[in-house]
Amino acid sequence: MPFLVAVEPRQSPGCRVPARESSNVKIELTENEYRLLLDFVYMANWVINSHHVDQRGDAEEYDMLVQKLYSFADEADCGELVHADRETNEYTPTGYYEETTRAIELLEEYDDDTFWDALISRLAERDVYEQVEQDRRDSMSIEEYWERSEPIEEAYYQEFRRRSLDRLRLVDV
Repeated sequence: MPFLVAVEPRQSPGCRVPARESSNVKIELTENEYRLLLDFVYMANWVINSHHVDQRGDAEEYDMLVQKLYSFADEADCGELVHADRETNEYTPTGYYEETTRAIELLEEYDDDTFWDALISRLAERDVYEQVEQDRRDSMSIEEYWERSEPIEEAYYQEFRRRSLDRLRLVDV
């Protein structure tokens, strides 16, 4: 059964459209849609906060929205997915949520793809700049850079696809 989420409007720092003080946004979600929204929120929160020991001060608005969305879990018949800590007044995903969500699998896939993409592009960038004289590096057009970079990236892609990291070594260590 759908439930209604009423969200108070608030002007966010980057928003160019002024918030209307008297309006609310109403969203009807089924239990399944709420579950999917939890997954989106979980993944976004992971991307923003996972590499920080403490909560990021510059992400407070996001953290508040995460808490607000988690607070509707009982109303959406998803109370087994979010734990409400009455002492700290904070909501966190339960172990059951983390065992049953596809979000973790998607994050791991994203991390893996990002690792390989970043490794390949950074190695190719290094190699391109090693080929070009120092004084031409800053004036190289993007077209020339890509013309040089693409075959190098393809070679790294094929190497890592065949052998993973097996032949990657630091020299003179």
